[in-house]
Amino acid sequence: MPDQESTEIEQFKQQVTNRVAEEYFPELFAELEEKITKRMDNWLGEKLPGQMVTYDFNMNFEIDDNNSIGYIEVDFSPITGEHEVQVRTHTRNGRQVQGHSRTLTDQATFELEDGSVITSDSIPDEILIKEIIYPVIQEYSDDTLADVKDLISGSEGS
Repeated sequence: MPDQESTEIEQFKQQVTNRVAEEYFPELFAELEEKITKRMDNWLGEKLPGQMVTYDFNMNFEIDDNNSIGYIEVDFSPITGEHEVQVRTHTRNGRQVQGHSRTLTDQATFELEDGSVITSDSIPDEILIKEIIYPVIQEYSDDTLADVKDLISGSEGS
């Protein structure tokens, strides 16, 4: 069991942390919101030309006696519109398929972290984190991509 002095020191540290957060978080979150929104808009225009996606974006933070934490939430609408994609020569079900183009309606292709390519009617969370949020967070922190994924997913890092 911690002694009274170590408990008081921990409480003092938390009070200092909370005070800094109270002063710094509003400005930081306003700046992050602006940069993430701009990056999201640019990314959507570059990666989904001719298609439409809207989104709800919320950022907030909480400060209590034990923690100072921020939250980022992005909800994308389904993808709408058409987009022509070039398909490379590949093997499907053991047969060689020649490269060709195809038109996707209300869908887009995404390359995931493991190198696989998927076709989806919505933007995967992995893409949101890796290509939009993480690069902005990196400007402010030395957190790794795994750390940021833990924070965004709401799970606790080990």
